[in-house]
Order: sequence, then C-alpha cells, then structure tokens
Amino acid sequence: MKMPQPKQKQVRCSHPSLLTTPSPHALSFKYKQPTPRQLQMALKPNSTANILAPPTRTDLENFPAPLVLPDDDLDLNSEQPAQPFQKWHDIKSRNKVTDGRRTIYVLAPPAVEKADGTDESDCDIGTWTIPRGHGLSESRLSKPSHQDIISYLSAFYTGITVKPLIMPTYALQPSPKTKTPQRGQKYIRLATASQATKSKLNSKSGCIRIRKSPDGIYPYQLNLGDLLNVAMDILPEDAYALCMLTDHDLYEDEEDTFTCGRAYGGRSVCIVSTARYNPLLDKEMGVEREHAWPASHCLAYINSLCELEEQPSLKKRKTTSISASKRTKYNLDRENTEQNPSPLQAAIAAFSASPITETSASLSSLYLSRITRTTSHELGHCLGIAHCTYYACIMQSSASLSEDVRQPPDLCPVDLAKVLFATGGDLKGRYMALLEFCERDESREGPHFAALGAWLRTSLSLKDRQVHGDL
Repeated sequence: MKMPQPKQKQVRCSHPSLLTTPSPHALSFKYKQPTPRQLQMALKPNSTANILAPPTRTDLENFPAPLVLPDDDLDLNSEQPAQPFQKWHDIKSRNKVTDGRRTIYVLAPPAVEKADGTDESDCDIGTWTIPRGHGLSESRLSKPSHQDIISYLSAFYTGITVKPLIMPTYALQPSPKTKTPQRGQKYIRLATASQATKSKLNSKSGCIRIRKSPDGIYPYQLNLGDLLNVAMDILPEDAYALCMLTDHDLYEDEEDTFTCGRAYGGRSVCIVSTARYNPLLDKEMGVEREHAWPASHCLAYINSLCELEEQPSLKKRKTTSISASKRTKYNLDRENTEQNPSPLQAAIAAFSASPITETSASLSSLYLSRITRTTSHELGHCLGIAHCTYYACIMQSSASLSEDVRQPPDLCPVDLAKVLFATGGDLKGRYMALLEFCERDESREGPHFAALGAWLRTSLSLKDRQVHGDL
C-alpha cells in the first residue's frame, strides 16, 4: 500500500527585487513611458495659462512606470493619449465642482423583492448575487459596507462632501411578462421614487434588461446601460456625482462576458458592481493574491509572465526575446530598506508581513479594498480624468481582473494634481485622512490596507527637499 506523501509547505515569494520601469515585454512593443521632461511638464500649467496649480508630489523617482505586462490594457491599446494637467484643465465639458454642486452621493445596492412565481426568469432575484457553487461559503464573507466605502471616498476625495443617497423607494422587482423592452429579451424592474428614465428603450418603465451569465459564474446579469439611465434620472440637483453600487453581475454589450463598472463622466454618474471582486472567485477569475499591488512590482513575477509570453506556441503575434542578462538592468534591488525605505519598499514590507488568510475578517477586508479602488477610479472619470499612461496609477485602464489587482490604490503625481485642483483639498490632509482610514480598526485586517498605510506613512515622512507641498 502506497503511503500518502506529506504536503510540501508552499514557499511564499519574498519579492527580493522590484521593477519600477515598464516590463521587458513592454520594451518589445509600442508602449514607451514619457521622458523625464515630459513627466515634469505634465504636472504644470502652461506658462501662458493664468492657473495656480496645487502642490503635488515632485519626487517622481518614487512612482513606478506602468508595468505593461502581456495582455494588459496598455499592451493591447498602447497608443492611448496622455492627459497632462493643462489638457485636463482645458476640457470644456469637464464637470467643475461648484458651491452648489460639491457632493458625491453613494447609492447602496437596491433592495430585492421576491418573485411571485410568474416571472419568466424563474429565479428569485435575490439569489442572483450568490456565485454558483459558493452558497455556503458566502455566509462567512461580509460584503463591503456602504458606510466603509463612503468613509474611504471621503478621504480619497478630501475637500468634497461624500454621503449616502437615501431613497425611500429603491428596489429590484420582477416585471410582468406582458411587457418586454425588446422581443425575446427578459427584464426586471428597478423601482425608484421617480420612474421616468431617459432611455428611449425603457422610457417611463424603469426596465432593466437581463440575460443569463455567459460563463455561468452568476445565474443572471443586469444591463449596465439601463442602470446608468436610472442613475442619471435620480441624480440630485446638488450632486457633483453619483456612484451607484450593485451586488449583481453586469454586462454592457452582448459581446461582454461581464463588466465591473463604468462612468458616464459627462453625466456625473458611475456604477460599480461588487460581484466579480468577490475573493471566493479568485481562482475561477485567474486572480493571484500573492502578487497583487505592491507585490506586482516583484521582478521575478514580472519575468515569469514575460517569459511565458515569449513561448511562440502560446501567442500568435511575434515577440522579441529579451535575454536574462539584459533583464537585470531593469532590476531595482531593495537596498537599505529598513533604514531608508522608499514608499514602495515600505509597502512591500507591510504587504509581506500581513499575508491573506481564509478568515472572514481577512477576506472581507480584501473585498473592501477592491471595491474602494474601483469606486475611486470611476469617480475619477466623473472629474474628467482620463486613463493614465504616465505611471502605475489607480487611473490606469484595465483589461482584466488580474491586471486590476496589480495596479496601485492611489494617484500618480499628475492625476493627484488634477484631484487636488478639482476638490480644493491639500496633499498632506488627504494622505493623513487615507492613513487614518487604513489604521482605523480591525476591519482593515490584511495586506492591502497595511501596504497602502505604509506607502502613505513613508510618503508623509519624506524630507521636504524631496516632496513639494509641505510633506
């Protein structure tokens, strides 16, 4: 009889060397980070413009470039236009924060009314938020708190009021099967205090198209465009922006497998779904936790992905091989980490010291960190901020969930200048508010808020000669 072999203890990556330039893969294709002069100029108004830009970070060496790994969005769409501060400021259609419109409202996921058995969907709408095969596991996982998200956004957008939008009538309901917005297509109804929407398809009905999930992760998905139409209809008059949250899975176009969120920046509304960020789905969605930000800058991890890409059997397009000896020139060893760490090095140390566990507290904190990052990103679009091509930045575009978790939770110097100008906040006050959130209580257990806290703490401790803005 063969005796079972003892399980080998998994060796965790120590992230011994970090990469702060674009990956070797990026050097093989079209993406090129702007030059140091272009990065400096992107922070400033034009010399002829009568604008006083807010103090922002000038220690540009502490902000890594985008990684641009295989199939990242900047790899697939490498010619995205850059948006320097002046270009952002000059956007005529940009929503401006005013005395009468300086509140960001956050709308909690709608209540759900149980089906009465007559709906063609033959499913209870309330069960659509539970991923298939994870019903029992869901009971040990707390979904992100509405109030925690508001508290985080209040710190992230210091200077603007962030508060909940309270609606006495706000619920998803089964719809009579005699009414269909499109032949052969099922739908449900989102009941609000005002039923009129601006959608030609759903005019005065509050209809939300639904479909079965193509990959079967969730039973059904709601149409993102229809929900955004409702968001535009219920936008309060004093709102600068409205962020609508939903626990349901979303789709935008028929070609989509799913979508996590979208902003209609010109209309001041955005929507974010919590569904695919559920940590219980990480294996199915191909999300690696060990090399989420800041460990995404681990050189060994980056090289492993680039080497995989270079195998011609795995990709149709031609690649240019980069030798291991050439790779080492992009290696930034973590020297003097304990005595004089950079913000990224401090974040890596905190991340490594707080591994994710399968406890409810750890998974729930991970869940919250993902939603706060995405809501911050989408609301950035409501401020008129385009996708970032300058640095590894929360405003980078993302082509997958695996790329999403590799990106940092905060702003690069260029986009930080835009946010501070729009909100009227100050750099030090903003960092201190975010740090207070990260360290507030045990609900922040886990490596992600620990890493962000270390990044903020180290940034605040940098010498004045390194950072502009009285840090």
